[in-house]
Order: sequence, then C-alpha cells, then structure tokens
Amino acid sequence: MTVSTTSATEAGSIPDDWAEALRKQSYDPADAEALATRLCSSGVWPENRLVFRALWDTPLEQVRVVLLGQDPYSQPGKATGLAFSQDGQPTLGDSLDALFTNMDDDPDVSFSRPSSGAGDLALWADRGVLLLNSALTVAENTPGSHRSTWRDFTRHLLQVLAVESRPIPFLLLGTSSPKWCPTRIPDPPHRVIPTTHPVAWSSKHIPLLRDATPFSDANRFLAAANQRGIDWRL
Repeated sequence: MTVSTTSATEAGSIPDDWAEALRKQSYDPADAEALATRLCSSGVWPENRLVFRALWDTPLEQVRVVLLGQDPYSQPGKATGLAFSQDGQPTLGDSLDALFTNMDDDPDVSFSRPSSGAGDLALWADRGVLLLNSALTVAENTPGSHRSTWRDFTRHLLQVLAVESRPIPFLLLGTSSPKWCPTRIPDPPHRVIPTTHPVAWSSKHIPLLRDATPFSDANRFLAAANQRGIDWRL
C-alpha cells in the first residue's frame, strides 16, 4: 500500500528501512533530513514533507525497478516527491507526455494514456517502481539548481540498491543521471538501462528516449530473471 503523503511523510523524514540501509553504507540519514530542512524554504520545491516521498511510497524490500530522473518540476506546486509524477494538473508536462508517448509506441508495453490529462504515477510506486530524482529539491523555475547538493545522498541511496541480491533494472533517464550512480552497479544481478531525458533531441553517448524501449526492456530483464514484470497501466 502507498503511504499517505499527508501523514507518514509530514516530518520530512527518511523511513526506518531506508535509514537503516543507508547507515550500513556509512551514510547518516540525519544529514539528508537536515539538508532537506535547510533547503525547503520559500521558493523551493517540493515542500519538505514530500522530499522523501519516493522512499515512503516504495519500501526498500518492495523495489523492483529504479526509475531515476534529474530533478523535481521547478514550477510552483508541480513537484510531488515522485520523479515525473504530476497530481491534479490539467495538462501533462512535456517530460511526462514524452514518457507516455514512448509507452504508447512500444508494442511490448501494456499501456493506455490516462484520461483527462492525469499524470499521477503513484500506482507505479505502489507496484515497486522507485520514482527517484537525482536531486530531491529544486529552486523555483531553476532546473538543476540543487543537483550537486544532493549528489552524495543519491549515490549512497543507489549503492543501497546496488548491493541487493535480487535483480533490479535501473532506468536512468537523463544524460546527467549516470553520474549519480555508484561507480559500478553489478551486472548481474542488476541491469542499467540508460536513455536521454524525455525531452532531449540529441545525444552522443546514450540512446534517445524516443528511439529506446526502456519500460519493456525492464520487463524483459525481470522475466529473464524469473521475476514478474511491472504493470505499467495507470
């Protein structure tokens, strides 16, 4: 079950399961909580209680896929604490629209675009997709403003997942996302699936999202590891 974003996440804290795992990687979760408290003032998104929402909505033992974006939406009120997700917006943002288009065009993904422009991805989080951004906060209307600030935390968090024995596909969406990964994510048992940011139109080193099939690739990897795939329908 998805944890309510108006109760468990109110304090802007890291849930106990993730906190314990971070300590095993020699990272003090209190440092990230203090960082969130310091950064989350007027003109920074999301609000403090939502900064660690991805960790509350997808407990560590339930993570089946990692979807790593860059940073939250920087427009007022749009950041939800889940990468790419939108709540209560009348139209889809460009990034989420591009993700949905990719899934619409992939014959190996069971997906149909939600009605009325809905863009809430909480169901994915419920099904084991960790919707994580490289940076957990952003200054209003200033994309990328906090990426370096969160780098140490994000690398330790991904290392927590890298040492898991169960197979996990890591979908890295954005040319900067691989920089936040641990030096090496072991393959096997895991698989790194990099593409560009959804709205990128050129790339020298990784596939453009529009030319890739990361969501069905993740499911094929899980199937090959005798794991059930993700139901991407919303």
